[in-house]
Amino acid sequence: MKLHTALLAAALLLPAPLLASEDEELKPLPAGLELVESVPLETEQALDDPAIRQTQEVWLEMINGAKESLDLEFFYLRFEPKTSLEPVVKAVEAARARGVRVRVLLDAKFLITYPQLWERWAPLGIQLRKIKFPSGVQHTKLMLVDGREIFLGSQNFDFTSLSHIRELGVHITQPELESCYQQAFEHDWAVAEGDTSPPKLSPVTARFPVKMGELELFPVFSPNDPQWNAGNPEELALVELLRSARQRIDLQVMSYSPLVISHPGDGPLPKRYETLDIELRAAAARGVEVHLLVSDWGVKPPLLAPLEALSTVPHLEIKVSHIPPWSGGEIPYARVGHSKYLVVDGQRGWLGTSNWEYSYFMTSRDMGLVFEGKSLGGRLQNFFERDWNGPYVRNLPGK
Repeated sequence: MKLHTALLAAALLLPAPLLASEDEELKPLPAGLELVESVPLETEQALDDPAIRQTQEVWLEMINGAKESLDLEFFYLRFEPKTSLEPVVKAVEAARARGVRVRVLLDAKFLITYPQLWERWAPLGIQLRKIKFPSGVQHTKLMLVDGREIFLGSQNFDFTSLSHIRELGVHITQPELESCYQQAFEHDWAVAEGDTSPPKLSPVTARFPVKMGELELFPVFSPNDPQWNAGNPEELALVELLRSARQRIDLQVMSYSPLVISHPGDGPLPKRYETLDIELRAAAARGVEVHLLVSDWGVKPPLLAPLEALSTVPHLEIKVSHIPPWSGGEIPYARVGHSKYLVVDGQRGWLGTSNWEYSYFMTSRDMGLVFEGKSLGGRLQNFFERDWNGPYVRNLPGK
């Protein structure tokens, strides 16, 4: 048995957990670990958690503190002057100017859409590479600093991800955990250069989970191929987490679908992807209360019909997040719920970069973090409740 199976199996032998009440004080997170959120402008009163720092603040702290290395692996770079990303862009440039080695890895397809920062950074000595996936994308959102710090989450390197999109990530200072994500970055960096024999990802099961206080942390990876996941596939971790649920599942993703959506140039793909759909239905069938929050972007045809079918399952409720427009004018590809995390029984779960669809687990590069522990579980459940019960949710269309 691999991955987190032993921990989750042990959880099944324990008495049913008592879920934290809304009035119960949250357990403190261990030193060196924090959640990181983005709150869309004009939604702060309802969504902002004063105990969680904002993305721009954390990114600036990490970049300004870099002494030797700064590695960025992002879906794309989207920059407009005089926005919330401008201080971050200037901080990256200042890091390079003071001698920090800066490497940036991007998806090749989206570089065509947003080439501006690539063109700006190339003459400054910032190392840039692009990576192409035949039927997917480089979808990770990862920042690594000096072999000690990690940022991983839903936030793209985009001013909208700082100011106009609901996001969630995690910032961790833990060298052993960082080394695992660093190894994955080095692999991807080599593949992007065209290396036909990139450094192999060594299995991390012998070294993990890492303990931080009462938390146990385990890195997981997509796509579901040993070359990319070091024997620690994200999909398997999610299956195990869902199977461990005894009382409650809280899941927020931008989009969720058992359909496989193909695009021009994709190779042969299956028509359906039901692995996680089966597990959610099975959890509800055994009496687990399942709550699924998706964004309004994720309920457009053909994604709506499978959600409607899923919503008929007893013990399974679906809501749709809807971030209202900004008073300052329309912003393309913004004002949306984009967070990606799972909480099981308030004490274990996952936070990552994958939406719950076939391509994110099978054909695209994504990364995640599995955890066991009430401190992070309680914080994530509290974050979920703020959105689930807030003013920016709706029922499925037609409900």
